[in-house]
Amino acid sequence: MDLFDVVRITAKRWIIFLPLALITAYFAYQTYSDVKPSYFTSVSVGLTSPSFKDAPVQSGPDQPIIQVSNGLAESGGVSLLANLLALGLGDANVRQQVVAAGGSGSYTAEVFNLPNAGQLPIVVVSAQGGSPDRVARTVEAAAGQADAVLRGLQGQAGVPDSRLVTAFPLSAVPPPSGGLPGRTRQTAGIAVAGVVGAVIASVLFDTVWTRFRRSRRPAGDVVTAADDTVPVRDDGVAVARVGDDTGGPAMDDTSRRLRRSPAAADTFRDVRIPRREPLSGRDRGQR
Repeated sequence: MDLFDVVRITAKRWIIFLPLALITAYFAYQTYSDVKPSYFTSVSVGLTSPSFKDAPVQSGPDQPIIQVSNGLAESGGVSLLANLLALGLGDANVRQQVVAAGGSGSYTAEVFNLPNAGQLPIVVVSAQGGSPDRVARTVEAAAGQADAVLRGLQGQAGVPDSRLVTAFPLSAVPPPSGGLPGRTRQTAGIAVAGVVGAVIASVLFDTVWTRFRRSRRPAGDVVTAADDTVPVRDDGVAVARVGDDTGGPAMDDTSRRLRRSPAAADTFRDVRIPRREPLSGRDRGQR
């Protein structure tokens, strides 16, 4: 069975294909309409060191000179502080504060390292949701918590206030942009699956129906006489073409075609001619 046969069978069994195709179109339209728009926005948070350095301190002539510094920044650089900030923004207490400020707890904070920029990482705070206003408030509130979170982490490490690295938003929160993620893909998937299923159902119905009709066809297939001259049915009735009663080569050709094609046998089934009896020796002598 090739593609042409599939198309022919589908067109022949349109009563099966068409309802299934309409049902598929309905569900595809419902899927296309039910997809809700999703809005997304993000803001970048930068980190900066103090703009001044503390002078070395010596408590006494015999005491060593003490240089005040930020141990976290010196041990791991600004990248360490950026990763700690991203983890701190994901804390449950911080998310509760964002929700209390009118935002949503569904946001992300990731570290973005600029290429060829050394130790200048940026923490990107982003959020996605169905309400543009709430998405904007979420990002704004989460970015506003960045400096407090970073100061708290450094305070736990014993960093002096004069050496704290601070965090600040690099820009205002941009307006959320809307989109319909996955709507075309979902609709196309349902449409393709439905059409393929309708075609398969049509082909299966045609196959089953054809076999059922053949099984209920009455007995009486065409067989050939012993002398292979006149095609004869199993009820003893000879079969021939209309206007041909010679039983000659034309009958031989008809017999061959009837044996090869059941459809041709159906064409000549109702044509009956008297069966010729074999001639006796006396009759042959008279002729």
